[in-house]
Amino acid sequence: MLKLPFLHATSSSVPQPWDKVLRAISPLVGAVLFAACFPPYNCWPLAFIAFVPLLLATLSAKNSLQARAIGLIFGSIFYTFTLRWLWQIFPWFCLLLWAVLALFPALFTWTIYLAKKRWGTAAALIAAPCFWVGIEYFRSELWWLKFAWLTPGFSQAANLPLLQTASLIGVYGISALILIINSSCCWLILKYRHKTPSHPWKPALISLACLMTLYLWGATQLQQITPGKIPVGAIQTETSSLAENTQLSQQIPGKPQLIVWPEYSLFEFIDEDTETFQKLSQLAAQLNTHLIVSAKEKVPEHPDKFYNTALLLAPNGKKIGSYYKNNPVQYFDDGTPGKKFPVFPTEIGKIGIAICYDMDFSHVLINLVKNGAEIIAIPTYDAMWWTPLQHLQHSAMAPARAIEHRRWIVRPTSSGISQIIDPYGRIQTSLPVGETGVISGLIDRRTDITLYNIIGYRIPQSCVFLVIMYLGIELLMAIKFRSKIA
Repeated sequence: MLKLPFLHATSSSVPQPWDKVLRAISPLVGAVLFAACFPPYNCWPLAFIAFVPLLLATLSAKNSLQARAIGLIFGSIFYTFTLRWLWQIFPWFCLLLWAVLALFPALFTWTIYLAKKRWGTAAALIAAPCFWVGIEYFRSELWWLKFAWLTPGFSQAANLPLLQTASLIGVYGISALILIINSSCCWLILKYRHKTPSHPWKPALISLACLMTLYLWGATQLQQITPGKIPVGAIQTETSSLAENTQLSQQIPGKPQLIVWPEYSLFEFIDEDTETFQKLSQLAAQLNTHLIVSAKEKVPEHPDKFYNTALLLAPNGKKIGSYYKNNPVQYFDDGTPGKKFPVFPTEIGKIGIAICYDMDFSHVLINLVKNGAEIIAIPTYDAMWWTPLQHLQHSAMAPARAIEHRRWIVRPTSSGISQIIDPYGRIQTSLPVGETGVISGLIDRRTDITLYNIIGYRIPQSCVFLVIMYLGIELLMAIKFRSKIA
């Protein structure tokens, strides 16, 4: 029987060219499996084995360059395939974006190689979940080109029982859990191939037991009924027309106490256009509802700049307050970043607002809930020409955010997928991509605080610290080694 070199690292019976081919194929297979976990395929079970080929190939790498190349192949294939819609937005420039994103899996495989070389295979596999989450969190939220899409945690968007774990450990914690399962499977395969007399199945069995426990706990959480009491509505349109938005708002059935418009539902400077503001005030008063409208406001200190703004009006037409988008989209004319996370007390509860891209980053909703938000509104702009795939991937992130904080989310988008989501990630109502219309439903205020809000959000931050500390130790040892040689 053929002994595959990435399973049997000490084998010398396999020719070197075939050895290289297998190392190239393994990350390719892993990238395809991982990509299949996300919309439009949603084959979420594959996430629990998708990293096994990558880990096996990395552990068999003969040098640091090979290890980095394995991660680079994995990242290049995965990000190019899943983010192919970027070509519609940044033709040619997206090639550079895909290449930059691919560097992070390469960093991951390099750290695995270093850990295996210095501490052994077992230590490398134990450290793998921490390495991945630390690097993933840095890639997603800590540097200037931050982009929080397509993490292993978000691959479980269609797996609601396990996704309930986000209320304990967050999306990044679920990423760690997925890597733990993959590392255990990798260890089992390696020990089986080497015919180790010990019990190699124990780590995999323990990991599987933990996974099943969390899954069953999540299933019990989904048994809870969360009926809403507060009628709300949202509109879906890409026209940015005050007249059309007004007409759609008047079509929302019932007597909604909150209506949310999409991001950039108006392009006017709402702080200067008194006529538009007056019409909005009249609409809120006419419908006797709280109205959230997304427009622009000028930055007082820099009149040539603007804030991407969500304006909240009371049922009497008076302005309650404004929220400024905290995370403008890079390379877009999307405004000056806001610095605060205001929460607005109203008759229906304390409303927190995040605008579109804000939802992608964990710190925004964490701060809103810490400031007392009981209901979350997320006006969003996803252009139709960005392709349905982009809409599917973006909307799949919202249920996880609802679960992390156990809050109702009202998320209107310009061209879909508009959603009303309950605190357990169940989509109560939605409007498909490309349709103009309205959604309505019943929501409720929530004041409870999840374990994630208390301490779970610290998991990825701790992983970043540990990765930096480990790489620092490696650097110091390398310097010490070279000084001895000199």
